[in-house]
Amino acid sequence: MKSRLIQYIFALLVVFIWVALPLSAQDTASQPEETSSAGAAIPIWQTADDIRSALLNAQRELFAARRSDDPAGNLAAASAYVAEATTHYITTMQPDIQRYAAEQDQQIEAIFSSALGAAQAGDDAVLALARGRIWTGMLHGAYLTTLGALEANDTDTVAAWLSFREYRQATRVTVVLSPAAGALADVQSGVLTLEEAAPIIENDLRDAYYFRLRQAATELQTALETDYFTRAAEWLGQLEGYYAIFADDYAAQMGITSPADALAQIEDAVSVQDTSAALQALAIFREALTNYQPVALTEAQIAERGQLLYIFTDLVYVEYKDAVRNGEITVPIEYQEASTFLAQARSTFDELRPTIAAHHPEEAARLDAILAQLQSLLDSIGEIAAVQELVAEGKDLISSSLTLDMNNNTAATFTVVNALLDDVEASVADERYDDAENTRLQAYALFDFGPEQRLMAFSPDLAVNIDALFWHGDGDASGLARIIAAQGSTEEFRVVRQELSASLDEAQIILGATSEPLTIILNSAIIVFREGLEAVVIIAALSAGMVRDNKKYRRPLFAGAVIAFIVTGLTWVVADAFLALFQNYGERLEAVVSLVALGVLLVITNWFFHKVYWTDHLAGFHQRKGQLMRGEAGKYLGLMILGFTSIYREGFETVLFLQALVLDAGVLIVLQGVLLGLVGVAVVGFITFKMQTHLPYMKMMVVTGVLIGAVLIMLVGNTVRVMQVVAWLPVHPIEGVNFPYWWGQWFGVYPTWEGILAQIGAAIFVIGSYYLAEYQAAKERREKALRRQAQAAPQANKTAGSH
Repeated sequence: MKSRLIQYIFALLVVFIWVALPLSAQDTASQPEETSSAGAAIPIWQTADDIRSALLNAQRELFAARRSDDPAGNLAAASAYVAEATTHYITTMQPDIQRYAAEQDQQIEAIFSSALGAAQAGDDAVLALARGRIWTGMLHGAYLTTLGALEANDTDTVAAWLSFREYRQATRVTVVLSPAAGALADVQSGVLTLEEAAPIIENDLRDAYYFRLRQAATELQTALETDYFTRAAEWLGQLEGYYAIFADDYAAQMGITSPADALAQIEDAVSVQDTSAALQALAIFREALTNYQPVALTEAQIAERGQLLYIFTDLVYVEYKDAVRNGEITVPIEYQEASTFLAQARSTFDELRPTIAAHHPEEAARLDAILAQLQSLLDSIGEIAAVQELVAEGKDLISSSLTLDMNNNTAATFTVVNALLDDVEASVADERYDDAENTRLQAYALFDFGPEQRLMAFSPDLAVNIDALFWHGDGDASGLARIIAAQGSTEEFRVVRQELSASLDEAQIILGATSEPLTIILNSAIIVFREGLEAVVIIAALSAGMVRDNKKYRRPLFAGAVIAFIVTGLTWVVADAFLALFQNYGERLEAVVSLVALGVLLVITNWFFHKVYWTDHLAGFHQRKGQLMRGEAGKYLGLMILGFTSIYREGFETVLFLQALVLDAGVLIVLQGVLLGLVGVAVVGFITFKMQTHLPYMKMMVVTGVLIGAVLIMLVGNTVRVMQVVAWLPVHPIEGVNFPYWWGQWFGVYPTWEGILAQIGAAIFVIGSYYLAEYQAAKERREKALRRQAQAAPQANKTAGSH
């Protein structure tokens, strides 16, 4: 009882102080140390956060008052919190807002008074409405103060108030960029004048707040549909505040004020908890904003958002087709991703609709209908084929109406990769590690078959580092795959995620820069030489032992290699024409080629070791001439396939890397680098095969055995890795073991149980089958010796008897 009395007295004291401090410039002018927020001890953003926290505490007290038998104490505490928030505003924020935006200051005063009345009356809905209005009212005041200070050449005030703002990124749709902060930094360094920076800062703020306006409308709809009217009131307050920033500009552009009328109707409906009327008015509000463009988008912004819209729309089908079967959700995480990508597509389309509608009104209307139909299909777990059809139509409309080049969508891809990594982090935080791993693979696949192909050409070290961070790390440092497999903590994950995000940002900067033709030529040559060198080593290893009587087996091997070279050229042509198709299926194609190469290599090397190296140079064939003739064609075909798949695997990868460079510099410049690289490969190949002819036969056998073993280990490891990338195999890191990343780059050795066991299994298969063949050959020799002895014994007895 005593503590309750003290609480009452404290609350009344705070309210008294608040009443004694009128919201006016005359009373605050006597406090010079607080008249300029630019020189205030407390930053503007901190004051705003304190106000928001105090008002939230007031709201909680009203919720508690509902459940209390004696609510007076809660109401007094709520009033005290409102008074505290008001005091923060008076002492720190009001002076500058009153100076540059007096009318807005008066509106904020009125809202604080309304909030106090609601707290005293215990009206939680009215307080929630006031909370939303106060927050966006302060943002509006900060916006006007910033613009006023820019006009007055007051750099310090601009810097102080730019600390209190919101950014576009309320969801995962965009990466947070701050042109305003960049422009201010340029002013402070003398690169720009305040006059030049003013439109940059204004457009950045308007772009961010219009984005937030649309988000507030979405949140309001969600609250109304769930009959959460207190929450709806708060979002309505924010929506009103955001719209107030644009009201004058909207009226000037559109010549009407229907959004304001719709907001008034929503407020009336929410006050009586009429969900239907509120939703109808909200639909009118949204429709009125359909063709309003608060900030003219640049061509680059239109292209980037268009590529995002295209990718998000495409990913709706990509995720949905794996999420449902027979009208039921079978993979919830995939369904969630499909829904999220659809929401992002809608948000991005809302930004682009005025631009599209200005030149293609029918296409804009159809895209709007397609997104609505997709939402209906996802809500009802509709047919996959219907989703696929709508997505395909939508992508065609997006490409045609915005004239997009979807072969050059690196920036948009980075945005989606970062968005997926946000989901991975959320899954780790919720301890949904299977979901985290699935989403990690999606993010890596987008990076691997998109930006990484170009990055390998411009900054291979950075590409390798990003690859390691996505997977198992490098040396003692962990990667995302290892942390997820070990079910690591959110803090541990965030450390690696931050490093990965920094590397991705660096990669985006590198890929966004224009490259000189000479750089492209050299990079093309390096790619061809690197991949060609691997091909030379493989063919040299396989052909080294084919000497003397076995030299004929080189022909099918080399024939397969030549065919692979020709098919690689055809792949270049196909990839150039159908790059989008390769982007969708490239990893799977690489996995298939790797599997075929691995299978043929195991079979052929097993046969070759037995028949060429250790079984007396095909001596057994002379005793079974008919079998030899029947089996020779199969062996020739097998060697041809081996030569083809071994080389085409490298050629396929080379095509992917070079296509990335073609997007930057064109075919002719890249072809110069290709020719230069081929000359280097030819020189190395000539030297390698010349050396083979001068090595003693037994040394060649040893060298060849070692080389083929290394090729086998590398191919097995890389095949397992690419199958893990496309989720055909699971990923189980070896706990406590982390190899240097170059082991994987050069030898295909990665610290996963799947890869290591597969490599051990391949070695056991070849070595074990050799020893088995040796055992069988020895057994056959013993049996032959026994048969000869048995045949010789009667003859010896007969000879002895004749004597």
